[in-house]
Amino acid sequence: FRTGPAQLMGKQAITGQAAAESNVAETQTRKTWIVQLHDGATDAEVGALRRSGSRACEIVFEGRPDSNGLAMLVIKATEAELGEVLPIVSEKIKFVTEETALRLTPEIEVSEQEPDASESAPSKPPQLNPPWGLDRIDDRFGLDGTYGPRHMNAGAGVHVFVLDGGIRDTHVDFEGRADRFLEVNDEGLLLCAGAPTSCAEDRSGHGTHVAGTIGGSTYGVAKKSLLHGVKICNDDGSCSFSWIVAALDFILQATHMRPAVVSMSLGGFYSSFTPPFLGEVIESVWKAGIVIVASAGNEQNSACTQVPAAYKSVIAVGATMQIDDRTWWSNYGSCVDLFAPGDRIVSTGFSSDTALALVSGTSQACPHVSGAAALELGENAKLKPAAIRAILLGSATPGVVQAARTGSPNKLLYVGPLHGFERQERDAAPAELKDVDGERAAREEALAPPKRYSFEVLEGPCTVDKHGCALSSNFPDPYGNDEMCRIRAATRAGGLLGRISVHSFSTEFGFDALVVNGRTYWGFRTLDAAYLDGEKLQGDITWSSNGFASYSGWKLCLTAFGSPEGK
Repeated sequence: FRTGPAQLMGKQAITGQAAAESNVAETQTRKTWIVQLHDGATDAEVGALRRSGSRACEIVFEGRPDSNGLAMLVIKATEAELGEVLPIVSEKIKFVTEETALRLTPEIEVSEQEPDASESAPSKPPQLNPPWGLDRIDDRFGLDGTYGPRHMNAGAGVHVFVLDGGIRDTHVDFEGRADRFLEVNDEGLLLCAGAPTSCAEDRSGHGTHVAGTIGGSTYGVAKKSLLHGVKICNDDGSCSFSWIVAALDFILQATHMRPAVVSMSLGGFYSSFTPPFLGEVIESVWKAGIVIVASAGNEQNSACTQVPAAYKSVIAVGATMQIDDRTWWSNYGSCVDLFAPGDRIVSTGFSSDTALALVSGTSQACPHVSGAAALELGENAKLKPAAIRAILLGSATPGVVQAARTGSPNKLLYVGPLHGFERQERDAAPAELKDVDGERAAREEALAPPKRYSFEVLEGPCTVDKHGCALSSNFPDPYGNDEMCRIRAATRAGGLLGRISVHSFSTEFGFDALVVNGRTYWGFRTLDAAYLDGEKLQGDITWSSNGFASYSGWKLCLTAFGSPEGK
């Protein structure tokens, strides 16, 4: 619950002997409290609060606002003890919150795996026979048996803090780039350097699997990133708010470890009982230039019911299957930013230095995006979190996630090469944006193609967006039955029609057809779309659908391909 000094000392009396005894027992039970000081508080003021409460209360953690940390204390005290302290310093306190907990996002499926000799990390990209999740996110359509992201830096020099249940840092797939960095529990905060070997040890496998997907040499998205295990959850998966907040405070102070990404495959139900302080802390971390990625949750419910996924200063990730369907258990809705592979993901296991595990969950989708953020920061360390989110959303593959549910963004993570107008300098991405919608709009504007390369609809319900791209009706929702359209290039700059860039393609195979340059294209996530991508347009395009099944349809854009001489 949320309360302040007055409420703590002024609780209403409960009538009846049993109720009175219960109330006395409650006030005499020691609990953990998060005490937040007012905005702009200093180390000296935090210290004054600590000194005033040190006799009656046990100080678990103390923030350091002068060092970019948080103005807060975590203390253990009974309500009576807290009531003795708070009146002394009440003018300095913003609010007091009783400890509550989140949980690691539970895995849907877990199994041990034997190493596959066909899966190997090459000395240089592309990686052959990668795990399917990696294979999917570097292709617009389907799988091609390779993984080769557009940025060759592989996230080198980027610090990724894995807030989880610890990691097995000695696993061979981490190549010495991982460490057990920090552990926070009821005893306080422990920096693992020089600490007992059990510090931030993974005893459940959740954190090690996540870290492998972020930055493992074979199983990771960003294969050169620096992985830091931050244990803020018990071995049973329970993660106290105060532990999360204390860890984020420490990361805020570690300004030498930049650029940085925080990966949080965890969550809890958002309600009026959720401490508001967590949202403020998350926003502080985001504003400090640290990207935060979180799992959307596995409740088959709106992600807006989950924290931290519901916060705007978080990139929330839903999960897809290998056939691009949203998994039946993945959360959805407007609080999801994008989707990524999360079903039957093979990554590093915790039982030995060579162990592998197959796991499903949005916990597995989240690290794909954390790794993608590390790739972007490896290319340009100066990018702000808002710009990273805008880049990831702007380059994601639209319209391919089936059963994404109403309100969800139909965007699938994409880290592969960009073509045509998608090829923009990363530095040109918007650096400061106010909200998710603003970021998305700004990124789309930054990626807008030259106006001289655009489509126009000659007949039918197809549409053209503000960037001149042609869309099937209702895109990315299913198109209608018995439709016919004819579109053409609106202008012919220099005598050229332009080159086609396919952004999405999903139609009923054998029936719902797009005819381009005399060739018919159709199918459900068909590889034919790969042949259409990059095709030089030579005339009008026609589209027709029958009266039966309908899918998400298609989005085609036009890009330049050189001078009239074809150079």
